[in-house]
Amino acid sequence: MFKQILYLFLALITINVIILIHEFGHFLFAKIFKIKVKKFSIGFGKEIFGFYIKETRFSICSIFFGGYVKFFGENLFFQENQNSENLIENSETKTKTKTFQNNKNSFQDASFLQKFFTIFFGPAMNFIFAFFLLININFFIGTKYYDLDNLEVKKTAKNDIDIISGDKILEINNISVNSWPNLLDLIEKIKHQKIKDIPIKIERKTPDKTKIFEKTIFLNFEKNKKIGISPVSKFKKEKNILKSVILAYNQLKFLTKDFFIFRMLKSKNSEEKIKLSDFSSPIGILIGIKNSFTGEIYYFLMFLVILNINLVFFNLLPLIPLDGGYIILIFLQKVFTKNFKKANDFLFKISNLTIILIFLFTIFITIKDILFLFFRK
Repeated sequence: MFKQILYLFLALITINVIILIHEFGHFLFAKIFKIKVKKFSIGFGKEIFGFYIKETRFSICSIFFGGYVKFFGENLFFQENQNSENLIENSETKTKTKTFQNNKNSFQDASFLQKFFTIFFGPAMNFIFAFFLLININFFIGTKYYDLDNLEVKKTAKNDIDIISGDKILEINNISVNSWPNLLDLIEKIKHQKIKDIPIKIERKTPDKTKIFEKTIFLNFEKNKKIGISPVSKFKKEKNILKSVILAYNQLKFLTKDFFIFRMLKSKNSEEKIKLSDFSSPIGILIGIKNSFTGEIYYFLMFLVILNINLVFFNLLPLIPLDGGYIILIFLQKVFTKNFKKANDFLFKISNLTIILIFLFTIFITIKDILFLFFRK
């Protein structure tokens, strides 16, 4: 029990580090463009701990999940500047107020490109971090691959089949097997022929000896789409850093194609349909990170890579209050400079609607993840 709680705590720290990297992207480019940052917060709600560095309040808050950066002169629809900005820090022993008399170097005063890059480099930092992780995985740990000529198996799921990790499949349905592609072809033929009682020949190594035996296994393909075995995986390190970079680039291209928006844009005949299981709530993400701790460091790091990539494209969706929604607003402000204020009421209604929809969808996915956690078989 203690170990599980520890893993969940470490998962919470991990997700907040990823969010910290995201928010640091906003913060860094605000500083590059001399935009004053009012607050840099990890978490939401009541402040637990905080301090000032110049005009910026750095905080850790009670709801320790998420974070945000707030700029001077910023509000939802980039309306007129206020004449002053006030920061108030209260404690039991003192009250400290910092007042800035003008909005010079505020977000509102920034140019179109400065606003764009300040917002865009939140998601971009997660993409850069994913790229950095992949380079280091390739160079220090190696690329995972399957030895398809080695017929030794690794059991990947609980089932009633008496095959254990380390077994080597020699024959299936009285036909010799020479590679994993060959084995998969034979299983596919058996599936189409609807043969359920399948004779197999297995080589099993024990501490004392190696024995070869035959047995019959039962496969119900209607209920079990997967047998629950896989080839043994190995790792190949890239000793050349340049090759690691090129490989990381190709891996990023491959992984981004798996994001659900890109799958939605594919042909309707594509087998890669969007499923409810493709979405995870904050609870589902925490559980995923926790589970990755129990395996090799490779799986944990690759989970971080995938999480960062999904965070990039999720944040770039053109919905307020996501970064993509703010980017759309910046473009609208640039194009309709004179009449932009007239659209405020409409944009406010749209933003409220998207916030409600995102909130309701998050609740729905959270319930799905909780039900899966407690009622999975």
